[in-house]
Amino acid sequence: MSDESREAFFAKFGIEPAEGYGRPECAPIVSLNVPDVAHGKERQTGSRRGTTGHPLPGISLRIIDARTGATLPPGTDGVLCVRGPNVMMGYAGRAGSAPDPFRDGWYVTGDGARLDDDGFLTVYYSR
Repeated sequence: MSDESREAFFAKFGIEPAEGYGRPECAPIVSLNVPDVAHGKERQTGSRRGTTGHPLPGISLRIIDARTGATLPPGTDGVLCVRGPNVMMGYAGRAGSAPDPFRDGWYVTGDGARLDDDGFLTVYYSR
């Protein structure tokens, strides 16, 4: 979300927007920026501007190379894959009519993304 859009949202509603990412195939939420938490000296970062947040509990993410399918390290652009109890089992009535969106138990979204070293997801294009 651009800073301009964020500021306009805050000016109108008086709260920061919560950015996230989802797909209908993932019922639909995958990741979300949530408020930071502080308890005394302990602090947990829940959001990072420019990202779509951390995956929700029980959801795993990985980024793969579009050509080879190899898992890529943090900070590398590639294709987002999702695994978790929220992910569909397949498309109803489409057996054999479309490419299988699953690879080794992961749903291959086709969306361009990267994970940073702290596990925050950035989606930079959606198919």
